Amino acid sequence: MRTMIRLGIILLFAACDSFAQQVLTLDEFWFPTVADTFAVRDTDLADVSGSWQLKWNTEIFKSSSAPYTVSNPLLRDGFIFVSKAPEFAIKAATGEKVYFGSAEAARAFASFGGDSLIYFTGLDNSGGAALVNILTGERRWTSAQQPVAKAPFFVNDVLLFRKKVGNLWKLVAMDLSTMTDMWSMPLERFSYGEAYLGPDYVIVKNQKQLIALDLRSGRILWQMAMQAYHIYSDGEFVYVGSEGKIYALRAKRTERPEIAWALEGHGPIVDLTTKGDLTYVLTPGELFALNADKGRIVWKAAMVFNATMDFDLLAVTDSFVVAPHYEMDRFNLVFDRWTGEMVATDMDFPAVAPLHRLCGRGDGDIFFATDAEGARLYALEVQRSGG
Repeated sequence: MRTMIRLGIILLFAACDSFAQQVLTLDEFWFPTVADTFAVRDTDLADVSGSWQLKWNTEIFKSSSAPYTVSNPLLRDGFIFVSKAPEFAIKAATGEKVYFGSAEAARAFASFGGDSLIYFTGLDNSGGAALVNILTGERRWTSAQQPVAKAPFFVNDVLLFRKKVGNLWKLVAMDLSTMTDMWSMPLERFSYGEAYLGPDYVIVKNQKQLIALDLRSGRILWQMAMQAYHIYSDGEFVYVGSEGKIYALRAKRTERPEIAWALEGHGPIVDLTTKGDLTYVLTPGELFALNADKGRIVWKAAMVFNATMDFDLLAVTDSFVVAPHYEMDRFNLVFDRWTGEMVATDMDFPAVAPLHRLCGRGDGDIFFATDAEGARLYALEVQRSGG
């Protein structure tokens, strides 16, 4: 009995010690700081001459029964998944619906294999969520907990979500093979987009710190003092906007973070996505294309964007990047993704309602977006003047 008590005390102190590790500071690291020397390109709408073509649109749900929240659509392997539609996916080429659990879905999604579980959130006014097997249509788990991503996302064996207990938020990791919680961690502040999930570790923001945790045990790998708003990753780097700089951390499990570079003179990151050799970053005042290997800007354009208003994804196609812009109202601007030349805007595009949530990746030069309520999904093709 004494041995058991002694072991329990040792484990308790070990757990407390893991949350009391030394907090690292940026002063302890050497990394190159890159100066931004590019002038901001004005977004002169008078110069826009490109056009948009509506390819198809499809209803996600009846707008009169719109759920409380709307999230971004997810494009994967020719199918689009939307959080308000945990019953079907939409074919990117045609707009047709493929219902989960049908024979057609089993054929279409068979190549997804172990990634056939997808997490949907915001399904009703209470913030309900569902974990759905898209091959069978089975809902394995539902709750009112909140995910760490702003779009539907595939999950294999570990689900990471946030949970409110009283007035305290916790980060929870669930083992999907047993449907039990593996570990939890108190979070003083935590919201969408503020976690990066690696293959065997996770990086989260907690108050004024970044914390790396072992995915299986919740053990703290490192803690760094850094005022960050959101965390993004392209698989090679984890990007953090903090106090007028953008930092790139190498996206790999380590007992100490590795900072590749810092880019001076930029506000918090509103959204970020990568295609090919370029990473596109949206801040409250600008959109820019970045060579991520060296942290050097290729082009940038002035934007008007209130970071607290929305959680829109940038849409990047083979040739273009589409970004939200606010003046008196909200509309979207389309840029040549290589040069930053503004090509088109949907401000005077009568074919659809104002476009809001964008798909992070396009298909060819077609991109996908919902209306303000998320009730309809649109596929649009951008065409240059004379194209």
